[in-house]
Amino acid sequence: MPRVIALPWKTRAKPIDHDKIRPFAEKALEQARRDNPGAHIYLHLSPGTPAMHAVWLVLGSTGFVEGPLTMIQTVREDQRSDKSPIFAVPFEVDTWLRRFRAASPRASSGDDDGKLWEPGAFSEGGRMRATLQQLRAWADLPAPVLLLGERGTGKSTLANFLRAIGPFQRGKKSEGQGWPSVVCGQFRGDPQMARSEIFGHRKGAFTGADRDRPGLLEDADGDSLFLDEIADLDRDVQRLLMAALEGRGFHRLGDETRRSSSFRLICATNRSLSELAGGLLDPDFFDRVAVFTLKVPPLRECGPDLSLFWRKVLVRTAARSGLAVDIEQALSNEILLAGLRKHPLPGNLRDLERVAWHLVAQLHAGMTLSTAIVEALRALEIVRAQETLLPEVEALQSGLPLEQPLSQYLSQLRERWI
Repeated sequence: MPRVIALPWKTRAKPIDHDKIRPFAEKALEQARRDNPGAHIYLHLSPGTPAMHAVWLVLGSTGFVEGPLTMIQTVREDQRSDKSPIFAVPFEVDTWLRRFRAASPRASSGDDDGKLWEPGAFSEGGRMRATLQQLRAWADLPAPVLLLGERGTGKSTLANFLRAIGPFQRGKKSEGQGWPSVVCGQFRGDPQMARSEIFGHRKGAFTGADRDRPGLLEDADGDSLFLDEIADLDRDVQRLLMAALEGRGFHRLGDETRRSSSFRLICATNRSLSELAGGLLDPDFFDRVAVFTLKVPPLRECGPDLSLFWRKVLVRTAARSGLAVDIEQALSNEILLAGLRKHPLPGNLRDLERVAWHLVAQLHAGMTLSTAIVEALRALEIVRAQETLLPEVEALQSGLPLEQPLSQYLSQLRERWI
């Protein structure tokens, strides 16, 4: 039997007052989801007044509640037959919020499933609210959008938001399976794989191509296409993609048939605009995809909203852990939040997730909340240590002399020192 929790409505309002019923209903649903992150919520519409029915129906059908939810009705006991007295109410209203919750980019980085935060929860005057407002201005335009931001800033979630509020989506046709997207980092050094994934291939085009396969461009016709880590896309593939963007069509790998696709392109990268324009992207391709560039703010610039990010990350982490851990007091603990605000959080939401995993582990081990918070915040010391390490080889390569000038460079060194 499911656990039943009573949430009394202490009010003098009339049970037919929609404006008074709605705030209570919203609070009740938010609490139900917060306390039961992964549970399937069943919303019983039969009891109450017609005004109550209307409020519950609106909240249940428009995407107000995140996660699985089913509205149900029941048959009065004196009218029941041999059939089940409980039946679902398949009623949905097409809103951008419902589309945002129902869909995700098909392929995204493991820590960002396209729903890292709540679009309507950000504070007035905050950086994230301003970022969403900028995206809204471009939502209805077919122009490409380029999202620039540090790792872990939620670029896939922003892409999912942009698609949900605009006309470039196929609605329920893409729900469940995700909408067309790919992480281009997997193509580094393998342009054939990139061409096959994006443009498709013909049977026999390469070893292992045992059947004809449509690519992401065909799948994205009438929808949006999200290319994450766009800086890792091979230049030849960039030029082929540019032709498709300009309406000149494309070919599947190994096929001579010219095809076309009408789609909205969204790209993302953690590289700077100067790096992209300075050689990472083909100049013509850069001009084509950077029609509108949006800088995604890092968490250290989102002070007023840090608590919202933390709450979302902790609830999500606790649910993924599968452990019965009481996190209620940790959701808004000021000592913990102060510790997060003092840190630069270079990994952004990934750093919050690191702290959340440590906190869940300590609480599960039986530590008090205060001790668990101290131990969890120590996980950020690993991040500080990483910041002091030498740069990665890839970061140094751009500053090294190329093969031809290298011999001249070595000759100069020999003349100088030998």
